[in-house]
Amino acid sequence: MVDRITNHRAGDSLVPLTEPLPAKAIAIEDLNGALDAERLRKIPGVHVRTNKSEIAKDYLLKFSLGNAVNSAMVYLLALSRQRTANQFQKFPIISEYLDALFEKDILPALIAGDVAEQEARQFYAEWLVRMKHPHFGLDNFWVSQNALLRVYVRLLNSVNINVSHDENYRPSKFMAFATAVALRFLTPWQPDSKREASTVFVGQMDPIQNGAPIFSLTEKTWNYDTGLTANLSTGKYEFDDGENGRVARLLWRASQHVLEASKRSSNDFPKSARAESSSEVSSGVGVAVASVLSSVKGFDLTNDAYASFAADVAALYQRLVSGKQTALETLEDVLRNHHTSEYLATKEEVATFVREAVASVQIIDVHTHLFPPSHGKLMLWGINELLTYHYLVAEFLQTAHMQVEEFNSYSKEKQAGLIWQHLFVDRSPVSEACRGVLTTLHLLGLDHLVAKRDLAAIQEWFKQQDPDEYVDTVFRLSGLKYAVMTNIPFEPEEARHWLGDPATNTPPPVWSRKYFRSALRVDQILLGDWASIGPTLDVFKLPHTLAGVRTLLEKWIDIMKPEYFMSSVPIFFEYPDENAPKSAAGAQPNGAELLLQVLLPLAEEKKLPIALKFDSVRPINARYGVAGDGVKPSNVDILIKLCNNFPRVKFLATFLSRVNQHEVTVTANKFRNLHLYGCWWYCNNPSIIEELTRMRIEILGTAFTSQHSDARVLDQLIYKWSHSRDVIGEVLVDMYEKLFATGWKVSKSDIERDVQRLFGQSYEEFMDKEM
Repeated sequence: MVDRITNHRAGDSLVPLTEPLPAKAIAIEDLNGALDAERLRKIPGVHVRTNKSEIAKDYLLKFSLGNAVNSAMVYLLALSRQRTANQFQKFPIISEYLDALFEKDILPALIAGDVAEQEARQFYAEWLVRMKHPHFGLDNFWVSQNALLRVYVRLLNSVNINVSHDENYRPSKFMAFATAVALRFLTPWQPDSKREASTVFVGQMDPIQNGAPIFSLTEKTWNYDTGLTANLSTGKYEFDDGENGRVARLLWRASQHVLEASKRSSNDFPKSARAESSSEVSSGVGVAVASVLSSVKGFDLTNDAYASFAADVAALYQRLVSGKQTALETLEDVLRNHHTSEYLATKEEVATFVREAVASVQIIDVHTHLFPPSHGKLMLWGINELLTYHYLVAEFLQTAHMQVEEFNSYSKEKQAGLIWQHLFVDRSPVSEACRGVLTTLHLLGLDHLVAKRDLAAIQEWFKQQDPDEYVDTVFRLSGLKYAVMTNIPFEPEEARHWLGDPATNTPPPVWSRKYFRSALRVDQILLGDWASIGPTLDVFKLPHTLAGVRTLLEKWIDIMKPEYFMSSVPIFFEYPDENAPKSAAGAQPNGAELLLQVLLPLAEEKKLPIALKFDSVRPINARYGVAGDGVKPSNVDILIKLCNNFPRVKFLATFLSRVNQHEVTVTANKFRNLHLYGCWWYCNNPSIIEELTRMRIEILGTAFTSQHSDARVLDQLIYKWSHSRDVIGEVLVDMYEKLFATGWKVSKSDIERDVQRLFGQSYEEFMDKEM
């Protein structure tokens, strides 16, 4: 057995270029003593084996350790546009990954094969040194040939050994990644092989993620083997899967389903009714990966170890071909999850990590009243909108020597100045609404202007901001993944942004779903508000009937692609009695009939949830306009009857009154088609957020969404989520410290998972749930 890497000098294939002599350059088996073993052993790098088991260990070390480590990285390097193997040392995470693979999978297999642990560790340490030597720089693409055979012989052999020796062994995520990245390398980026070579396909390296040059500007296409080329500049490479094209074609089909699903989930592509569900896509990938792996000798999918490994490989492969992450970024996630799977040792460590997890979690804001910049003046943002929001208008009017009519006669900029002077300068801004403005300005970096109370300079700063860029800034500072809007088709000014202007042939504005998702608001349905419903039906020339309203909603579902229906439940609303008389013949259907005969059946058919907001009273002081709304507890029986009578409709609910929150939380515990979300409006105060979050966790665990912003002004996202993170984080610290005190071990990944659920993942899981 020979083990010394010999390459050739650049530009001259006839002149050898070899690495320094390794400790074991050649191992010779001489069972019959034909050679002068003592003399040969004096030659550096030569080992003579007179016992049959010794050469078997040599091969095990070479193939299952040295070559396995090499195979685990060359596909990753090739996809990352690195030409030679020794370039792995530029990426510290690759060394970390190889170390973990060695410890979790390779070393146990070597020990099971009677290789001494110390010998294995020494060989691995030497191998790492060898791989860093400049003369070890074999072409990654050349080494990547016969990928499946290399994976089978070098990597999966360790899996087979471990499974046969340890019934509790499960292949690590690092072994799964090594396998998945090899399959990613074997995935064509175009449907057909090259015409002149039916088994040669074209692959695509990962995109360049930053501006740093990783290849020469004069990089040329090179032949890394006969008939196979690569080019780091274009990212294209040719490969032969070594399986007569069977595996490449199988992976091509699977990858296309993933890419289509990835486009849909990007929100730049509208959802299609015929589109495969994410579970169907994952299932297809799983079948393809299982088909590839099952051709490995001994790979038994009826064995839990192999089945779970195949699932891990499929999940990682799906991420690698989705186009959302590079292979190196996926590896970073694998390593991060590995680190966070370790148990936290002390109560202080638990508390620290809970705060870190809450501070860094990417949030889904499940209900807002925001609009993208494409919607013009409907998008409210900036200091004037912050200061004149109805929270502060009501607080101002409570003590100002001014009537509301006079206040409303002023421009928005003057109103903002009056409120700033009265609530921020003449008084300490201690209310939650006032503090929210200051938190927003602080996080935007405007402390120097706030310190001088210089509202004019603050207003000027906002005038200089570009709306599109400012949206990016706000979402970044808020830590938001996306926000769900509230879209009202019965408001003509808003509807035109969806329909355009047919009279002038003006199309609706184009907007990105990167940050904003839509929700179809239907308050007018529950109100039976035909003054609004009628003109909206007329736009589409629909009859003023139950059938006409249903058709109208179907049209708007197609236009908006909403996440859900949304409505505030009128405080006077009563669930209709079964024996209540129907509307008189010829009369327009009332709100109860529209709800029961149109909205609920349509929601069930379209599998579109209904989000309901309870307890607001509009208004209790009509002179104040939107600042004059109040709060009053609703009858929770309305929600209970909806959940009971429509078990296949999903309901999201939030309640404004503090009075009925315990009853509502218990109700959510009893219905799988009900999801509680957020602390809105008058409940969006730290004291109430703390109380409600604590009670909900005590009853529901993590099966609810802890908060939503209900923001109407874009900038409000900054302070509402900053304040909410602080409050909810401390509630969770207390909860986890109590859990830790019971002796239950808590890991970082446990905490991250739970925090993600409370800040949006529970919502997504509920939305995906089948009723």
